[in-house]
Amino acid sequence: CAHADSLRSSDGNSLIISGDSVMKLVQGLGEPAYKTEKYEITRENDGTIIKTLVEKWYYSIDGMSYVVEVRDGRVGKIESLGRE
Repeated sequence: CAHADSLRSSDGNSLIISGDSVMKLVQGLGEPAYKTEKYEITRENDGTIIKTLVEKWYYSIDGMSYVVEVRDGRVGKIESLGRE
């Protein structure tokens, strides 16, 4: 896997970067080929437990595979998985 700072749609009209909304992601790239999801559990210093849904959205663009991490409705990490 290689970290990517951004992801461009195959028509070149949409650029997705970390921090973008899920709405922008879907408008720019459409629905992913598939998704996975898991919950991450973290504990704050005061003992509060926080449960966060982390989704991974998988895309194929111009013969390359990408995974986009989605947290709290926002684009997180974008990774290139290489050629299909």
